[in-house]
Amino acid sequence: MTFRNRLGQHTAAARALYTWTIRSTLMACSMLAPVATVQAQVAPSCGLSPTTALSQSGPAGSTLNFAFTVVSAGGGCTGTVSGDIILIANTTGTITVTPSLPASWSGVVGDVIPFSVQMGANNGATVNIDARMLVGQVGTGAALLSFSANTNSVVTYTNATATSLGTNQLAGVQIGTNVLRNGAPATNQTRFDNVTGGTTIATVTPDGAGNAFTNFSSFAANTYALTGSIICPISFVDPPCNAAASPRNFSVIVEPTGVTRVSAPTVTTLAGVPVTVTAHYGSTNFPAANGSLLNWTISQPAGGDGLVNGSASTSSATTAGDAGVSFAATVPGTYVVSANSGCTFCSLPAFVSFAVTVPAPKSIVVQSGDNQSALTNQSFSSPLVARLLNNGVTPATGVGVNWSVIGGSATVSFSGATVADVNGDASVTVKAGPGSGNVIVQAQRQDDTSITTTFNLTVNDDYTLIPSTPTSFTILENTYVGLGVIYLVNGSGSTQNTLWVVDQPSLGYLSAATVTPDASGKANNSFISYNAGTYVVTASGGCPTAVPDCPPPPVDFIVKVEHPSVAIVSPAGGTALVLPNKPVNLRISYKSASLNVPDGTRIDWFVSSEPTVGAGSVATSSTTTTGGVTTNSFSGTVPGVYTVTGGYCPDGCTDSVVFTITVANPSMAVTKTYNGFTDNDGSTTVTQ
Repeated sequence: MTFRNRLGQHTAAARALYTWTIRSTLMACSMLAPVATVQAQVAPSCGLSPTTALSQSGPAGSTLNFAFTVVSAGGGCTGTVSGDIILIANTTGTITVTPSLPASWSGVVGDVIPFSVQMGANNGATVNIDARMLVGQVGTGAALLSFSANTNSVVTYTNATATSLGTNQLAGVQIGTNVLRNGAPATNQTRFDNVTGGTTIATVTPDGAGNAFTNFSSFAANTYALTGSIICPISFVDPPCNAAASPRNFSVIVEPTGVTRVSAPTVTTLAGVPVTVTAHYGSTNFPAANGSLLNWTISQPAGGDGLVNGSASTSSATTAGDAGVSFAATVPGTYVVSANSGCTFCSLPAFVSFAVTVPAPKSIVVQSGDNQSALTNQSFSSPLVARLLNNGVTPATGVGVNWSVIGGSATVSFSGATVADVNGDASVTVKAGPGSGNVIVQAQRQDDTSITTTFNLTVNDDYTLIPSTPTSFTILENTYVGLGVIYLVNGSGSTQNTLWVVDQPSLGYLSAATVTPDASGKANNSFISYNAGTYVVTASGGCPTAVPDCPPPPVDFIVKVEHPSVAIVSPAGGTALVLPNKPVNLRISYKSASLNVPDGTRIDWFVSSEPTVGAGSVATSSTTTTGGVTTNSFSGTVPGVYTVTGGYCPDGCTDSVVFTITVANPSMAVTKTYNGFTDNDGSTTVTQ
């Protein structure tokens, strides 16, 4: 049995197995019977054996290391053997071999001879190098080893079209990829997917340049994410292909599509004079394909004779998305010319219309001021302007206009120019009269009274609400204040109710929530509050059902309510020292921060404490105020301290003051002053 490599050489493993086989056979025979010893003979050989793989691969530009060994069998190698290393072929580009080739070598059995190859820049290429034994080869020993150094293959996968593309709902867009292997066109297919729609578009085999193209279109306007993916073999592993397997991305915007106007939406032309109207079919940035058809039709006025391109209807083909027709008519009126694409899936309207007016030879039309309203006896804010034209285009300068009221019960008065100016405009200012209602004003050409136009005006009732009393008051608690308004319509008293509200309804009170005005329009109400504070009372006018300019602005009344308080005026501090049976005057005030209580307000007085029951008394149990002040007097018969209370007491004297009076012992020497005169009784001074 012999084992040889692909060059016919014995390998070390083969030799070992061969030797083991012979020895095993001999041993088996020796066990069967005693025989004479036979020594197996090995044929002498001397040659080369690869220490590294004969073929290696690496990236372009990398270095690969190779080696071989001098081997012998049966003593075939004797002494030093030698040979060389030579370059057979190179397609990788510029290379560096160490040692430089051709190179000589020599060695004995077991010597390892190394060399290295730095490959060139070309992918998928090969360097072929032979190692030869030129001296010393014996028998079947290998005299030649062929080594190969290979650069890896590289697959490049790129976009063959722009990655961001646009189109409309009518047309498609082409996307593509390119695949190269080691710079040359490859045959790997591309699968194109609509990621947004979740569908596969197509699987495409590349052309001779490595390009794979497909078309994408959609009836739905949107932004679509598309991908192209390289298809690698599945029957075997193709690392370069797998390394390039990242999808190529595309973004395609499908713009909303429809028909829009190129010409103005309203057009005027003279009778019998053609005018061109043009529409555009497509999207904002992408027109419909040249030759796309738009269908044109006409909606005629009564007796109309309009034609497009000489027919009642026609079709025209687009160029860069635009298509137009020539319209003409001789009968005055407004014609509606429409262009329709017939697109059933377009996001934008599939048709547009143009209003083409063919005016009468002479005309008068409303230029401005129509549909105004004004209050009775007030001027309308804008003048009425009529435009007079000859042949539908030329201003009828100098032609007079007759103005008149031909409908409605309202009255108006006219003033201003009634002759057409250089623009053909004649205008008047209008003032409403005392009556309300709708008014139709006619403007009539004086050079042809059959030609007229009308203005529609409205005169509304003038509702007015004004105060008949001051709108700001300051009052005391528990005091009514009168409030009033006058409600007018067109200057006369209104019979509509007035409505009254207060901003703090739980604290302030109105005599009535609704007040009907008298014949003059006056409506009076009153307000009261038991709590200090500032209140807003609002009066507003009621209205008939659905009357313009009603209700009028409301009237607000500001009512400040103050709380009155009782205070001591004299004696100072509310204390006095007097002799028995000598009266002392007591004075108090009852007022708010800015108002006195009404004159005649009752103040109650009583002795609230005394040393002996019945020893003290006030001159009267009640007094009344004058100018917010009232006075009483007190006297005591028994020496001691007395208290006297005075106050507004309808609710238990919660609003009151207390005087403290000391009646001195008669044995004390007292000099007492009573309201300006002195009674000398001793050395102690008591002042009242």
